[in-house]
Amino acid sequence: FGDETYTIDALKESLDTLKNDKHQIQVYKQALTAFETSQSRAINKSQRALAPIADTEIQLAQSLQSVKAEIETLEKQLALKRNQQQSIKQELDETRVRTKTLRRDIDEMKSRIGPIRDCLAAFHTTTTPTATS
Repeated sequence: FGDETYTIDALKESLDTLKNDKHQIQVYKQALTAFETSQSRAINKSQRALAPIADTEIQLAQSLQSVKAEIETLEKQLALKRNQQQSIKQELDETRVRTKTLRRDIDEMKSRIGPIRDCLAAFHTTTTPTATS
């Protein structure tokens, strides 16, 4: 019977160990549940804290898009003004060239007319005294 007693004692010991292990597993399950609950609450709290930040981020992104659109519009207007300015400069240069050409033509005409005027003036002075006599 010695073996049976040993076997019964071993079984009782194994049963106690299993009970102890079962109790330890229950403690671990409770700890895990408490940890999950704590983490869930922390996540919810973080999400609530992030919601206003997300709203602000959305508003900033919309504002950024609006500003980008304004910048594009202003860049287009600036390009248009630059083209207009370039066109005006080109027209101004053309006008200056025409002005120089006209002045040169006027000077040439004056130089051609000068001898004719002098001749007419001389003729007029010579004919005027005889016309009065």
